Amino acid sequence: MRQFRFIALLSTCSLLALPAALHAQTVVYLDEPDVGWVSPYLSYEANDKGQITTLGAVFQSDAHFQLAVGLASYYSDKYPQYGMYQPEIEFLNLDTSVRFGVFDKISLYGEVGVALDELIFDEEEHDYYDRWGGHYEKMGPIDWFAGVGAGIELNNLSLRAFGRYRYLRSYEQEYLAALDPWVHGQPEDGQWFAGVELSLRF
Repeated sequence: MRQFRFIALLSTCSLLALPAALHAQTVVYLDEPDVGWVSPYLSYEANDKGQITTLGAVFQSDAHFQLAVGLASYYSDKYPQYGMYQPEIEFLNLDTSVRFGVFDKISLYGEVGVALDELIFDEEEHDYYDRWGGHYEKMGPIDWFAGVGAGIELNNLSLRAFGRYRYLRSYEQEYLAALDPWVHGQPEDGQWFAGVELSLRF
């Protein structure tokens, strides 16, 4: 009889321990943030002066850090035509930025970046001339930007909206080379942009 009670007690303890074991398994197998991946991205941003389209790649090493590298193409043709000449402002930058924040089902981050090509080739030391022969020297620091963004992560798809402040010495250079500041006003090298970004992880 004592042996039967002992066996029944062991069976009861086993049954009581079963939910705890199942609970422990659910803790072990909880989804962890998706880290250590590379994703191509396409972004578009604009303001009342022009637009920037960027094609590049995002590298994520952990749940709170990303590195983005992309070829950014600026274009503006908002200025009216004068005779046979249509002023346009175009340039390319190799935008490189770091992003800090939360990258999970909902992403929220801050970002700072520079035009890496200008940093590598030291374009700050290059003099240049406008279309009337005016001479300009060392227009200031290289192109840089800072901003914030937020979005959603749907499996392998990321869709984000962002705002950026850009210092665009490249815009200033191209503006002075294409347009007369006495007619069109001075170029605004500091500008705000709003945009969207789409990325896909394979």
